[in-house]
Amino acid sequence: MTGPSSRARRWTGVLCVTLALTLLCGAAHTERSIDRRKAAAVKAAYLPKIAHFTTWPKAKAPEGVPIVICVVGGDRSALSRIIRRRMKGLGLTAQNRRVELRDLAIPDDVGENGFQEYLLGFHLVFIPDLERSHWPALSRVLRRDPVLTVGEFEGFSLSEGMIEFSIRENTVWMQIDLCSVERAGLQLSSRFLALKNVEIVRDACPDEPGTEGPG
Repeated sequence: MTGPSSRARRWTGVLCVTLALTLLCGAAHTERSIDRRKAAAVKAAYLPKIAHFTTWPKAKAPEGVPIVICVVGGDRSALSRIIRRRMKGLGLTAQNRRVELRDLAIPDDVGENGFQEYLLGFHLVFIPDLERSHWPALSRVLRRDPVLTVGEFEGFSLSEGMIEFSIRENTVWMQIDLCSVERAGLQLSSRFLALKNVEIVRDACPDEPGTEGPG
């Protein structure tokens, strides 16, 4: 027959195991959270650099005009908060121009025609993972304008997104669809494309049927 002391020892053992598992899971969760914060900081550092290595048509970015980076979702994105901290004091520049950051909160019930008024004046638009549901409508509107699009959800660069952030082996990679970049009338510097963490998922667009190369 099991006595009170035996039952107490058994319950003590169960509690110890439960506590150990709770602490272990908590530590793993904290580690993942730290990884996400570090990744957001790296992405935030990359956005102005990407802008620096991008060439827009002169009509889109006349000399002296600030480069405007838009973060869809506004304050829901940790990346937006990190960039704002970096901009305090001396601010940020790209191509010897001032960089401006604007948060864009899009109502869930906005129609595709309504997106156009939200997207005026941006040079680079970042679409966080939380806002992926807006991407199909955003992409249809943005393809009418020379705007560089950057996203952080899987498949972005395979759905006409231009630059997709992904994480592999604790490194932030950039997967690039050069065809979408070219169709928007933009150019990315060869120095940027030569970075070790850049992967071209689609090269320059093939010639349209019926067109001929230079003679």
